[in-house]
Amino acid sequence: MRAFDCWGDGRPESQFAECSEQVCHLKDCCKIVQIEDEILLWESVKSKKGSYYYWTFLNADETPLAVCALEKYVDHKSLQGRKADYLAIGWYHGECYIVIIELRKTLLKEDQSENKVEQLRQSIELLVSDGLLSEIESCDFFSYGCDQPKYYHIAGVVIPSTHSKKRAQTRQKIIVNGKKYLVVSIPNSLIRQCRINWSDLLRALADK
Repeated sequence: MRAFDCWGDGRPESQFAECSEQVCHLKDCCKIVQIEDEILLWESVKSKKGSYYYWTFLNADETPLAVCALEKYVDHKSLQGRKADYLAIGWYHGECYIVIIELRKTLLKEDQSENKVEQLRQSIELLVSDGLLSEIESCDFFSYGCDQPKYYHIAGVVIPSTHSKKRAQTRQKIIVNGKKYLVVSIPNSLIRQCRINWSDLLRALADK
């Protein structure tokens, strides 16, 4: 397996966000990641040749993070629509960010990129329209990621698990309920040995 080919028949052994047996709230599908620790973001796929996994490690290099298995939460709650894989909350340069994360083995075609953008759009819509943001704001659990922020910045990212020079690039603003939100595909250069730092992920959002 090459350093950037982050997929295989089994997933690496590491901590990851998972839902408890009783799922009542979003926090029941979340995990706290301490500074200088990391969490495995993973997805499984069934194909004609069998099942395989692809993954990325998210490193809490500068701030603790609250990381939630968003898609699994949506499945438990039987909510409508196509949702992204994960949601992560943490500080960056003194501001609090909620980042919706969609994993993808690779993005080679424009329509694949557009498909993921729509998935992120529906996830952001769920966050801001269906009460999840209010739950995050009022729940002490999420203060581990951001303690009493004045405002939450919300954005979406697509993280690839396979290196490709021809991978489709996405950087666009989507509109949900009259507000603009940024969606970005993470460049290959920020992923090293199947790992990405929180600060690098947020820098990709901040770069023009």
